[in-house]
Amino acid sequence: KEGHFFYFELKRKELISERYQEKVLLIFKDISNQKKVERSYHELQNQFEETINSIPEIRFWKLLSDKRQVHLVNQSYRMLQNVIETIPHLIAWKDINLTYLGCNKNYAHFLGFENVVDIIGKTDEKLIKNKNRRISLNQKEVNVMVTGSTEYHLIENWSFKDGRTKWLDANRIPIKDSNNIVRGVLISYEDITDKKHTQEQLERSEERYRSLIDTSSMGIVEYDVKKKKVVFLNPKILSLLDLEARKLKVRKGFYKLIHPKDLHKFYNLPDKEKIEFRILNNSGNYIWLRGSIIKIYDEVNKLIKIRFWLKNITERKIYEKLSEELSSNFLNFTADFQKNIQLLLKSCCKLLNGDLALYIRKEIVDGKEFYKIVTSENEYLVYDLDFFQENIFAQIFFQESTEFPKLHKRRENPSLSKRDPFIERIDAKAIYGKQIRSQNKLNSILCIFFKQIPNILKEFQIVVILTSDAIEIERRRWEVQKSLEDQNKSLNEINKLKTELLSRISHELKTPLISIKGFTDLLLNFHQDNLDYYIVSILKEIQKGSNRLEVLIRSMIESSKLDKDRVRLNRKKENLSFLIEYCVDALRTRANLRQQKISLEIPENIYTLFDKERIYEVLYNLIGIPLITHPITEQ
Repeated sequence: KEGHFFYFELKRKELISERYQEKVLLIFKDISNQKKVERSYHELQNQFEETINSIPEIRFWKLLSDKRQVHLVNQSYRMLQNVIETIPHLIAWKDINLTYLGCNKNYAHFLGFENVVDIIGKTDEKLIKNKNRRISLNQKEVNVMVTGSTEYHLIENWSFKDGRTKWLDANRIPIKDSNNIVRGVLISYEDITDKKHTQEQLERSEERYRSLIDTSSMGIVEYDVKKKKVVFLNPKILSLLDLEARKLKVRKGFYKLIHPKDLHKFYNLPDKEKIEFRILNNSGNYIWLRGSIIKIYDEVNKLIKIRFWLKNITERKIYEKLSEELSSNFLNFTADFQKNIQLLLKSCCKLLNGDLALYIRKEIVDGKEFYKIVTSENEYLVYDLDFFQENIFAQIFFQESTEFPKLHKRRENPSLSKRDPFIERIDAKAIYGKQIRSQNKLNSILCIFFKQIPNILKEFQIVVILTSDAIEIERRRWEVQKSLEDQNKSLNEINKLKTELLSRISHELKTPLISIKGFTDLLLNFHQDNLDYYIVSILKEIQKGSNRLEVLIRSMIESSKLDKDRVRLNRKKENLSFLIEYCVDALRTRANLRQQKISLEIPENIYTLFDKERIYEVLYNLIGIPLITHPITEQ
């Protein structure tokens, strides 16, 4: 009626009526709007070609180029179109009025349209219903065209009515002609929703991992190989060392605190290797740390970081060293009480890094009070009551009402300190000691002098208490030996006291061991699934160490049975030469560390009846103890 044409899509279907008459069904679908969009699309394509042809450089190039080159360019253009359609990015381009000139299928599908032609020739006002987003997008695009500058990797969040959320990495590039005039804008989006969710999960995982590390009972140190400095420390390691993080994070700061004799342990260490070393804490004392090393490599298998998982084993080392020292002392004990006490005093002084140790015993002879003093410097002195009260600072320990060790500083009694010959001799600043109970009486003391005021650790208390017990046992052993007339009876009493010492030490070691072993087994048996790999491996190492210590204690208990003739031997015919060679091989490592040599010359086969386990213990001690007691480098 108005002279306009309409486009219809016609479908034809033949039908047969009940009377067998042939009929035709015609279905008309109005496609006028679709045709209108197609015309617009062709017009835009023509405009685009006219624009290309209007650029002098391209027109001149076409005049000089043969048809083959033009064909290659067209082929390249079609390949570009194919790439745009196949890449996963969302791509669209607009003219200066923000009207869509084109887009790829991914972009059309993202906006909820099936075909690209549904987008071309329209603006965001007709395509994007969210007004705030539409305004924000148009402002960004206008800004790019006005400034002529490119915007890369802007992270944008799109929310949809169905509850979906998409994270997009947006790029906006101004489209310029040969005269550098902006003609439009190219927009590309990369869907990074999955990447974003993965990143969030990774951050949550890292947060949980960091929380685990921060609350871990293990000290953790991360060392950057390239920077040659510590880059991470958890609170536990800082509390162990009582140091500020900045002191450890300076270049080579961590390694500067390690004991010089332990530095060689860090060279060429294999991954997950166990290591024990000493490190200086804030108080100027070396503490023992033990743990595993984990090496971290980059994608080309180059070592970039080393992570240490560490725990404090200072107390255990003190036990081991004290046990070794006491064992060595008791093996070297003689009938001379004074010399034996001096050996114990030297061991105590050595373990505490002290400068002088005294054992003072109060005795009454003929109604008069005397004080007998044994020093770690092989002195034996006797003072009367008046001299002792006027000149000896250590008398303060006799005034204590407790048996626990205490530290007293020189400045507590300056006048008495000036008269004390022991303080003046080494210019001591402090004394650490305790009373020793003897038959329910507090009539002797053990004290150690220090040139500098020490930082008293828990290990100091253990050393002083066990040394005091050893001194008291040795004093009693001496008194028993002195009072006995019959040599056999005297020897039996001495052995009894030695057995008591072994039992006492075994008890002291076994009591904490039961708790350590019990809780370790509890964690591994009932909570292993809740722990990560590294904590489980640490618990297993604790379990192994506890089992080894349990074997050692059992051996000490077994040795005490020797005195009571309760040992049963399992004798079998074995090759004694093989057992001796096996024992020597086991001790060569210790000998090499002390630069010592072990020479062995025995027949190849010596078969006899013996208890293999017992004889091995005898051989191990017979060869092993001289390695400790003899000077280094001695054969």
